[in-house]
Amino acid sequence: MAVLSRHRSAAKFFLGACLFAGVPAQALELSGAWVRAMPPGRPMTAAYMTVHNDGDAAVTVTAVSSPLGEASLHETRVVDGRSRMEALPTLRLDPGATVELTPGGMHIMLMGLATTPAKGDRVPLCLETDKGQFCVEAPVQSDAGQSMHHHH
Repeated sequence: MAVLSRHRSAAKFFLGACLFAGVPAQALELSGAWVRAMPPGRPMTAAYMTVHNDGDAAVTVTAVSSPLGEASLHETRVVDGRSRMEALPTLRLDPGATVELTPGGMHIMLMGLATTPAKGDRVPLCLETDKGQFCVEAPVQSDAGQSMHHHH
């Protein structure tokens, strides 16, 4: 937890701003969020979660943000037998749709990190959408098996 202690005030403000930014009561549900633990000094890592649109209208994710560093949606694809990671400019979820952000598939890249989050830290993540912001605190862990369940 020491790694993010100096970011704690910024993180609380960041999450508070998400909660009071006029976000619809029900549209995106974020669950099972987690951030991959990396060795100290690594300037990037990845985050994963399940995103479900439980609203009545389509929602388009236009950006991802975190006070930890740069954040963006990416997808790993196999092209000509080679695995390639490509940035996704947007992600549309129709009503009732669920998207899994998983290792080896769609995920959130966290880059340009000043400090590497350690196992046990919690990383604020927000999905910026055409319907407002949807935020979650994601625990840092080695794999998805330890993932916590969050609804926001």
